[in-house]
Amino acid sequence: SSEPHTLTILGYNYTNRYIDQFSVNGAGGGNMSVSTPTSSGGGGTCCAVWVDGTPLPVTMHVRWVADTCVEFLTNKYGEKRATARNTYKEQDVVFKGPAPAEPNNLEVHFYPDGHIEIAITKMPSKPLLKLDAERKVKAGLCPDVKP
Repeated sequence: SSEPHTLTILGYNYTNRYIDQFSVNGAGGGNMSVSTPTSSGGGGTCCAVWVDGTPLPVTMHVRWVADTCVEFLTNKYGEKRATARNTYKEQDVVFKGPAPAEPNNLEVHFYPDGHIEIAITKMPSKPLLKLDAERKVKAGLCPDVKP
């Protein structure tokens, strides 16, 4: 059959950095805190489409904010203001399947080593990595910035 399904995009952030935004094939996936042992780190956003019978494997393009740091800019009044600078990355990810008979979610799993995995699920998954609830979240000044 070739029935289309609207999928909720869910992000799982196993890195030690907040991900301000990500997208899959141009569909926005929202933002994600660092995942905890029991939570993905982000909520679901709308929408990706999956069509039953799509030949596998399928390559999906993921774009995300890989890092955010703080820099200081001086406005026209001479005041120094902190602002965020985002660095984006992109990666083509191969989804090999399977897709369930009743797909509801497109899950995007961001791993600490930089690779990304995609799953299509009926129900949201629990985090796939055992995470330390006390791990440090990295953030700070941009490397080329002096406070």
